[in-house]
Amino acid sequence: MVPPMATPRKAPEDKQKPGRPKKGEVEEKVAKAICENLELGMPLDLAAECEGVGRTTVHDWMRGFPLFAAQVTRARAAGAKNLVVRALKGGAGSSAANWHLERRYRDAYGPPKADAERAEVKITIEGGLPRE
Repeated sequence: MVPPMATPRKAPEDKQKPGRPKKGEVEEKVAKAICENLELGMPLDLAAECEGVGRTTVHDWMRGFPLFAAQVTRARAAGAKNLVVRALKGGAGSSAANWHLERRYRDAYGPPKADAERAEVKITIEGGLPRE
């Protein structure tokens, strides 16, 4: 009896290995999906969580990969631009866009901050209080 010949397994082509990506590795598809969520105006943590990436992981990626950090910055700016366009267009959704702009980008779109000098109030009483 002749034993069956074993044929070597073929390596899968263009298939991703099962499991999580290696630590310190940013998947292109995931990064693109996160940036698309940011362009809609989502906060970074929620945009990452929608794609199954944790908050700390996406912040680690931003610190470790300057290209990913630049993509995130551009996507955030595009999201702000979309909110501004919607706010300026008027009609349905413009007040919600204004609300988001005022709260997310307070320095640029929020109400002006009171100056510390103006906030200081001096009260002087002339003549003093009546004595008992």
